[in-house]
Amino acid sequence: MSSMKNISGGVGGLVTIALSLEDGHQWSLKEASYRKAVNEDEVPVKMKHVRNLIIGTYTDKNGVLYWQNVANAPPINTDVMAWKFCHCLHITLRDGHPNIIRDSQSKTGKLTEIGDHFKHLKHGYGKLIQRYCELLVCKLKFHQRYPRFPGNMSVSPEELENLAENDANNYFELAVEFLEYMECILNLYEA
Repeated sequence: MSSMKNISGGVGGLVTIALSLEDGHQWSLKEASYRKAVNEDEVPVKMKHVRNLIIGTYTDKNGVLYWQNVANAPPINTDVMAWKFCHCLHITLRDGHPNIIRDSQSKTGKLTEIGDHFKHLKHGYGKLIQRYCELLVCKLKFHQRYPRFPGNMSVSPEELENLAENDANNYFELAVEFLEYMECILNLYEA
């Protein structure tokens, strides 16, 4: 009898170990993808790594692990790393699980800090990084005011009507918010 208990307990333990190893594998894959996407090499970000980050947000149904990877990664200490960080975050906000926007709204201070740190650079990507950080903060604030808007900003006419509740004042406020968002995009383009 005791051997049966040991075997059944052992099997349950093996299942638990297997599940925790699988979770650990998923975490390490996401961490490796982040580190490969945001590095010091002056080459474009490989989209396969960004796709892994996006898939990770859908697997987890949030952006908590994404931001844990940011916290555990080496500090963003070069302009190339900062640019890649902004680019990866923008794509992940646009195409990732809707909850990553919610989970990223508390990180606007970090984005502002990165932009302020690199804005003084006279060479390289300094001004671009500052403008990109401003754009990301603007995007997050927009989604904070309009949480039903998807990250890619694409809605059907019916969805837009529901979002604005078919009220002229709401349409006007939404138009002003869109123009502010577009101004941030144009500021990045001009930099």
